[in-house]
Amino acid sequence: MNLGKWFVVLWISTVISFIFGVFMPAFTMNITVGSFFFDAVANSLLGGGFGINKISIISSVYKLVSAGGASNIALGVIIASFSVIFPIVKYILLMRSFVKRSEPELVKRLLNISKWSMLDVFVIGILVVGFKDFPGGSRIVPGIGVYFFAGSVVLSLFSHKLLQNILQNETK
Repeated sequence: MNLGKWFVVLWISTVISFIFGVFMPAFTMNITVGSFFFDAVANSLLGGGFGINKISIISSVYKLVSAGGASNIALGVIIASFSVIFPIVKYILLMRSFVKRSEPELVKRLLNISKWSMLDVFVIGILVVGFKDFPGGSRIVPGIGVYFFAGSVVLSLFSHKLLQNILQNETK
């Protein structure tokens, strides 16, 4: 398989992984009070536990923005910008550069700023560590969305480097 076909396969894998990563649960919050009786009653009444929330990247942005308040909206915009909008624009520009076989400088710049796409994975890591010893047995567990999102970032870095190599080989 030539490098161009490998790039297309990597690019499609990246986009699919990104879509799953953004819409699938990034983490699950299981909030309990530590009382066996109260948790058992809440479990039976609420069907699945007291305070179990599965949160995706998209749902977290929606919840932050809809909650109102300047700090919530600002955080929602930051997460949306770095975790949703920037990757989409990056993927479009990568494919455009591949199709037109131009703009190696743009590909190089995109590669340098791509590390900011891991912002969500970093924030979820902090949440997991922060809630590790939370009182009452509450905990945060990383969800499948984090792994898909992290996978899309890694695949994106590989596709960047591959495109950079393709463009360098064609200019020689």
